[in-house]
Amino acid sequence: MGDIPDRLTAIRELIGDITPVLGAGHPDTLAAHYCLAEWLNGDGHPDDAEATFEDVIATGTEHLGPDHNLVLIARSSLTILRHDRTGADGAVIDDMTAIVAAMERTLGPAHQTAASTRRLLTQWQSTQAGSGA
Repeated sequence: MGDIPDRLTAIRELIGDITPVLGAGHPDTLAAHYCLAEWLNGDGHPDDAEATFEDVIATGTEHLGPDHNLVLIARSSLTILRHDRTGADGAVIDDMTAIVAAMERTLGPAHQTAASTRRLLTQWQSTQAGSGA
């Protein structure tokens, strides 16, 4: 039996396999890059995760449009990463406010992703207000 590759190696191999077939802007390719970003962050590589999220957002915006669900989720995840690094500063709150507005406009306010992102934003705003920031 061969060794099982770690998840970062495996997802990078998958990206290498599907990108030439589907293209860089295909939703499945972008979803694989999104998973890579999440796993990089989870494995303690936030700088690499941030760069990967930024690539997903740029490529997704170019190929799918700025209001595509995958792009909005990647923007949200990038903003969460930045919040985790810097706290609920004004720029992070402003970014998430814009993301929530786009999610509610395109997905509807009752959509699970829009609703959970709005709840997170509300928590951040409450924390910021409680700290007097």
